[in-house]
Amino acid sequence: MVEKKVKVKIVSGLHFRPACKITEVAMTFDSKITMKAGNSESDLKSFLGVLAAGVKFGDEVVITCDGQDENEAINRISEFLEFGE
Repeated sequence: MVEKKVKVKIVSGLHFRPACKITEVAMTFDSKITMKAGNSESDLKSFLGVLAAGVKFGDEVVITCDGQDENEAINRISEFLEFGE
């Protein structure tokens, strides 16, 4: 299991389009991927969970990945949150 603290630099935060995209990215990995934002924890493979987290620009989140491709997953998810790509 790996964990990384990331500051969200997507200007619009995780609204509909970025939430959809990060869910698509997470679904490409076998690892369990979660995001802690404030007091809530969301499964990044759940679009509604990501959207409900209400993550905004500048928020700090903790990404946790657990599985055989956890290192690749955490790097890709972190890159997306920091650069929107």
